Amino acid sequence: MDQCWKQTAKYINPDMNWQDEPDAAQKPEDTINIYDTTAIKASNTLADGIQGYSFARNQAWFKAALEDIEDMTREETDWLQYAEKEMYRQTQKSNFYDEGRTFVKCCADFGTAIMTREDDVIRRIPSYKTQHLKYCCIDENPYGEVDVLFRDFWIDAFRAASIFGAKNLPKNIKEAYDKGNMKLWKFTQAMLPVDRYDIDIDRPQSKDYYTVYWADIDREKAIMDGYFQLKPFFCWRWSRNLDGGVWGTNSPGTMELPDIKQANSVRSDLSRLEQSMGRPPIKATEGLNGRINLKPNGVTSIRPGEDFAFMPSVGNPQGMMDDLARLQKSINEAYYTDFFLILSQNMEKQKTATEVAGIQGEKAALMSAFYGRLSAEFLEPMLEDLFSIELLSGRIPRPPDSLYQRDRHLRLDMISPLAMMQRKYLLLGSSQQAIMEIAALVQLNPQILDNINFDQYARNIADAHGLDKRIVVDMADVERMRQARVQQQQAMQQRAMQMQGLEVGSKALANVSKIPPEMMQQAEGAM
Repeated sequence: MDQCWKQTAKYINPDMNWQDEPDAAQKPEDTINIYDTTAIKASNTLADGIQGYSFARNQAWFKAALEDIEDMTREETDWLQYAEKEMYRQTQKSNFYDEGRTFVKCCADFGTAIMTREDDVIRRIPSYKTQHLKYCCIDENPYGEVDVLFRDFWIDAFRAASIFGAKNLPKNIKEAYDKGNMKLWKFTQAMLPVDRYDIDIDRPQSKDYYTVYWADIDREKAIMDGYFQLKPFFCWRWSRNLDGGVWGTNSPGTMELPDIKQANSVRSDLSRLEQSMGRPPIKATEGLNGRINLKPNGVTSIRPGEDFAFMPSVGNPQGMMDDLARLQKSINEAYYTDFFLILSQNMEKQKTATEVAGIQGEKAALMSAFYGRLSAEFLEPMLEDLFSIELLSGRIPRPPDSLYQRDRHLRLDMISPLAMMQRKYLLLGSSQQAIMEIAALVQLNPQILDNINFDQYARNIADAHGLDKRIVVDMADVERMRQARVQQQQAMQQRAMQMQGLEVGSKALANVSKIPPEMMQQAEGAM
């Protein structure tokens, strides 16, 4: 795995240096041997696209809600809105979005990404850091969840003293601290559930995670340990490994590595061939070296017996360009470049907005597998962790007592554009087509509509578009409104009938008053 990652870093993510130990003067990886940058650009596009469509800084991408919100009180609504705003405020103030892009790019390239979370006590915000995979080791529980992390890191003696205290450092590091030596020293941190291994520790109440640090120069003695109430790291795997390994697999970078290396080789050969055709090698008699003028309209004077000729270039540049285009297309497809660039390409010029939306929905559905893991292993745990931190710190006030009394639970819904696209496509794609076909039959028989529950269809549309459930009217209230409307209509009809009866009666009386008296007397005599 390490060799595969090393090749991936070389051709796709050269900024991720793969040396054994970093040093204070570390420089970016040399890219002199990279000739085709398709994979690098595709990886950056995917990282920007996933973040932009899933958890961008300038858009709403999650919503706090309750499991049952049909009868929320005003107090519960206000608390929920405050908690949501506080979580957005903390993500904006922290480095989550900056590290989030690195995190996504790491998983897309290597199949696994690991991020740690620390509490910045001074600024009162969480601090996140994406870890280098070469210096990490993970393990998972029987349910396939990564719950153990060992990580190596290098810091100088001054930084070590600020974290662990100078008196707790091993002798050599303490001497470096006293002398002002800026050498980097290797440390290791372990983070694991308190009951994960058979270790001799006393578990405090309400603390689920244990952490311990030690210096590589003295691994027999821990220099600091402690406890966390919450798991302080997140691990996202692009796909699970079928052989039971804990590392992710089938990411675009690892799957396309052969094509990426081949594209790099073809691009290198093509460049040499094009240069050879533009400036072909020369065969010349001895003594002409340095005297041949290759400038446009240049003149080379030769003596009798001297001569030179251009050597023919061997190769088919068109065939190589076709191979390169095929390889680049495969790389871009693996990184879903066409999906993230669909609105900036010419597709909308040939297709209607509905067709483009359908293509986007189809692409989003194809991405549901890895996006589901992104949500389950990173976004949702990160939000739950952030909510718990803010609640424990008091920055989010204690929930209303009614939530405890009625056993109501908080839920964090994903409402990013990608989540909405997938939801609309999966929930409404087939329904919309069915409704269109049914509508065509209504002209033949309007009673066909009796087979469709349009109330539920409207609620499905609201759910697919992420409409705030607090503004969707409960069905019981809908029925009451409809009954009241029917009663009102009946009352209006009854009043209209009464008015009509009064009008008929008044007209009859008016006609009676117009009958002559002698005719009235005759009528009475006949009776």
